[in-house]
Amino acid sequence: MSRTRAIDYEQQRSKILSKAIEAFAQRGYASAGMLELARQCELSKATLYHYYPTKEAMLFDALNRYTLRLQELAQSTEESNRSIEPAQALRALLRAFMQEYRQSSQVHLVLLNGPQFLAPEQRQIINLQERAVANAFGRALHRCFPQQVNGRNEFALSMTLLSALNFSFAWLRDNGSLSHQHYADWIADLWLKGVPNSEFVVPNSSLPNPSLPNSSAH
Repeated sequence: MSRTRAIDYEQQRSKILSKAIEAFAQRGYASAGMLELARQCELSKATLYHYYPTKEAMLFDALNRYTLRLQELAQSTEESNRSIEPAQALRALLRAFMQEYRQSSQVHLVLLNGPQFLAPEQRQIINLQERAVANAFGRALHRCFPQQVNGRNEFALSMTLLSALNFSFAWLRDNGSLSHQHYADWIADLWLKGVPNSEFVVPNSSLPNPSLPNSSAH
């Protein structure tokens, strides 16, 4: 007979994922065993297995939830700012992501290194959600710079912009002199003032159908 799910089953799963992300970020996915994860969650190993049958299932659920949240954030921000000036829409998109990133440094680190431990079909799901984020950034850039941003360079430019945000987790802190929102505005200014004066073009001969490297577009 299968075990009955508790009323707070999903809430408990979210707590487990939060603790698992801490363990994966601090010690690495490969080094964190199920027994250690159970202790981190203050659960018995048997209870942990009730919520997640494997460590991989835990990793995938955490990364899937996070990249899906980023995809939804990109899409909702894009939808809500269609009627405003393109430059302000880009600024709003950067602010929204930096606000999200304020509390996501650990899952960012896991997303950087974790997908290699997932099954191919799981990695593909994460990759597609990351690609949707990159595409939203590409559309925002094209709106701002229709003459400079096109099918030949949009992907590279969107990934470059995302990289400026994504890797801020490694050094940007809430208690520092630079806030996440100020950083978003600074990056927006750099792009809004710099792209019109740039001649960046990707030659036609270098147009592969690029797939995102592991976790590079979150």
